[in-house]
Amino acid sequence: KELEESLGLTPVCVSNPDREVTGAYVGDLLSWVMGRAPADSVWLTIMSNVNVCAVASLADVACVILAEGVTPDPPAKAAAETRGLNMFTSSKTSYQLAKELALLGICTGISTTCIFTPACRPAPTMTTHRTISPEWVCSQDYSLWR
Repeated sequence: KELEESLGLTPVCVSNPDREVTGAYVGDLLSWVMGRAPADSVWLTIMSNVNVCAVASLADVACVILAEGVTPDPPAKAAAETRGLNMFTSSKTSYQLAKELALLGICTGISTTCIFTPACRPAPTMTTHRTISPEWVCSQDYSLWR
């Protein structure tokens, strides 16, 4: 429920609104997500078919957010309800959503090193983060600029 409000999400199916979220994962290749998305994480994807629900269940993610205005097809929505999944849509890109999740302190799985850990203490001037793409830039107070 808190993520829905903080990120401005549109609910598709909310079966467990109080489920704890401990991380996030961004990915569209279902076989890859199935083996790598952490349990209890937010999964950001543009995939919207019934297979997303199967992978979300197998990976035991806390919720699925369909990015870029994607909506689930009717069989996927029915499967989400049947499997008791939390599923939302957003007009934002996966990148924008990942940045917002990181700013909320939910960043495990977004990068190989959380941007808020001591391992990524930036220099007094802005520097490019060492483990993720150059678009992610840390400032001295660990906020994201882009």
